[in-house]
This record gives sequence, structure tokens and C-alpha cells, in this order.
Amino acid sequence: MFGGLVLFRDQINELLRNHYSDGAVNEAALYAHLDSEFDVGLNLLSSETHGTHVLDLFAGAPMGEPPGRSGERPIVAVVLPQLAVRDSSGTHSEFFVQEAVAWINNVSKHFTTAEDEQLKLVTNFSFGLLAGPHDGGSLLERSLATIPARPKAAAVLPAGNSHDSRTHAVAELSPKKPKFGIELEISPLNRLSTFVEIWRPKCVTESDPRLTLSFDTPWGGFEEAGPKFGQGFEWRHENKVMMRTYHLSVQRSCDGAVSREVAMFAILPTTANNEDLPYAPAGSWTVSLTLNSAEQETVDLWIQRGGSVFGYPTLGRQSRFVAGQPGIEDLGTLNALATADQVVSVGGYVGSDQFGPASYTSAGSARFYQLLPDASAPSDQSYSVRGVVASGTFSGSYASLSGTSVAAPQVSRMLANCDFGNSAKAFVEQQASRDPTNEPYRLGHGRLLRR
Repeated sequence: MFGGLVLFRDQINELLRNHYSDGAVNEAALYAHLDSEFDVGLNLLSSETHGTHVLDLFAGAPMGEPPGRSGERPIVAVVLPQLAVRDSSGTHSEFFVQEAVAWINNVSKHFTTAEDEQLKLVTNFSFGLLAGPHDGGSLLERSLATIPARPKAAAVLPAGNSHDSRTHAVAELSPKKPKFGIELEISPLNRLSTFVEIWRPKCVTESDPRLTLSFDTPWGGFEEAGPKFGQGFEWRHENKVMMRTYHLSVQRSCDGAVSREVAMFAILPTTANNEDLPYAPAGSWTVSLTLNSAEQETVDLWIQRGGSVFGYPTLGRQSRFVAGQPGIEDLGTLNALATADQVVSVGGYVGSDQFGPASYTSAGSARFYQLLPDASAPSDQSYSVRGVVASGTFSGSYASLSGTSVAAPQVSRMLANCDFGNSAKAFVEQQASRDPTNEPYRLGHGRLLRR
């Protein structure tokens, strides 16, 4: 372990006893103590938190049932540090998520049955990213794929909430149409950076990129001269860096013969707490791609997630492609972590609308290796009664939260309660196909837990 704190059951019970008075645990004092003592940033004085809600849907006792009635099953919960979570782009989360996955894999090996067999492991990670290769090849995807690679293990993630977010665009480039331009809305009062990734398809490694970029900003336009792989470019205004671009060649084969080129540009926040810090202009930015080749090419552009995370102060505002432009796609908007190998991806449906897809639930695409959600689960009771009810922060309280992140733990719970054999993914797809849908790109093979 690089760092962190582990609280075992005996220590948790001791903390509860230390804050017990007048016949009950003083929960507010306990949470405040945890935050001040360990600086975990739990923000548990809120009446509802995303982590508590998801944990209850996954592993909580049914309402009205005494704890322990359904059997003694170990629960391992990981709280990522504030640095990893409050920046929704995932810029700071990669290392911590890999550490969390490795720790869960290691600690779970110590739990065995009476016959000394290793227990089944079901892991739920209700978090998502918009940008990435979407092909299972990123470091985070490969890390998450280590869980279902184990015997009797499953990893479940939400399909994502970006169907209508205008954060994905597709550029079709050819010798007859060698240029593509698209306009972005860079949000004002955004205290987080904006990241946009441009992914080419797999191709033979090239000495020079076949694509060049140019930009037009509210403070003027500029062109990038098409640097070699690994080189970057800075745009400065009044001698202050406003934006940087990065070119990477991502290896996709052992001998390096096949790769994917990705160009990523990062734009400064559009507001700053300190007047001495630079900030980028909000408003309309245009990115243009030029093809310098005789071969046709299809390129994907993703704006990384930039909004604020539930339960944290409002720092970021999501940037988007300007509505109505050619090239904006709602297909291929799956959570960039849910495309990991053998990971179960769960979309969300609305109970009152003939169990149709929630407006936000992300879509797969035939272009992306036939990647679709594996199944769907309830994420809204109706369009007027949003969300799914689960535990609030304090004992006896409840809350209703919406999104595919509340659909996923319900499927995780189903897997924990059954024998899914050698492949949780195949099991979920088979179970979901019993209630098929005519919208497989959004609801997968079918609906689960239909009420």
C-alpha cells in the first residue's frame, strides 16, 4: 500500500461505543470525529451521500429486516481521497483506483468458507468517465479487468449518464472531405480544467501523424504544426499558458506494429480564485482537423467529464459541443471504464414508461467492437418521481438518487445472491435476455429486477 487507513470491524465498533450516549450513537459527532481525525473528507453531515446510497443498494439489509438475518457476509468499502473524487475528469483518480482494486483483490483472499474455499467476490464501482479509448486498453480498464479475471469474481459498473450530454462527436475524414471543424461551449465560471481527447482508430505505427489540428478561440485563432509523437504544443496569451496539447501513440500490440494515436488538449479553468493566476476565455472554441493522407479515417472526439461530483462543492461546469452541429453522436457514449474486459455494464430504465431507457442512460455503438450495456436495471421510478430509494446518511433516514450509478449496485446485489458460474458477464446477459428490449444500444440484452 502506498498509503491510506484501514478500519476493521472491531475498530468501527469501538468508535461507535465511544460516541454512544443517552441510548443512541451520536452519529453527527462520530462523523465529525472521523473527518477531523483522519481527514477523509466524507462530508457525512449531509443528509444523503452517493457512497452511502450505493452501498445500501448493494449490501444493506432489507428495510425492516434485522441485521444478520440474510447471513454473515464480509463487506469491504473503499473511500477514495478527495483529490481523486472531486475532480470528475478522473485526472487524479487513476493511481488511487488502481491501488483500491489491488487492495480489494488482496484483502478478499483472506475470506474463506468453512471448507476453506475462497469466497465469491462481487465489486461495484459506481463512477464513470467520458473520455478514453473505450476499447479496454487504458490503464484503468486493465486494472478493473483483473477482478473478473479471478475465479468466482465479478466487477460491475454503470453504463454512464451521458446520452444527451453532447460530449461525443465523430469526424469522418476523406480525401474528398479532408477537413472537419466543430464548435465547443467552454463554460464560464468553471474552476476546473477542460480536457478533450481525439482518438484515431487502430493503425500501423507512423513516423508522422496524418492529422493536424487548428484552433479558434474567443481571443484569436492559432494553428498547430503537427508535431512528432510525444511532443506537445502550448498556446500563450499575454505570455501566459492558456492551453496545452499532447500527442501520444498508444501501443496496442506486443511488437508495437499496431497503435492508436490520441491528441488531448487541456484548457485552463475559465475563472481563478487568485487574481494572479491565468484563466482561459469562456465561450465558443472551434477545433479543426485536417487529414494529410489519401486514406479515409474516422476520428472520435470526447469532452471529458467536468461537472461537479454529488456531495462536493460546485467547482466544475461541464463543457459541451454546441447543439445542432453535424458529427455530434449519442451512440458510443458508454462509461469509458465500463468497456473493460469482462466487466458488467448496467444501464438504467424508467419504471413507469413501459420500462424504457432513462433519458440520460448512455449508449453503446456497433463501431466500438459491438460494445453495449450488458443489461439494465431500475434507475427512476417515473419521470415525476426520480431515482431509487435507499438509505440516507443517518440511521432511519432515506433518500432517492437517480442515474445508472444506482442501477449498477442492484445488479451487483443480484450477483452476490446467486451462483453466476465462471462468467458474471455471460450470466447477466443470459438473465437479461429473458426480458428483451428493442433498444439494445441503451438497455443491453434486456431488463433485470423489473418490478
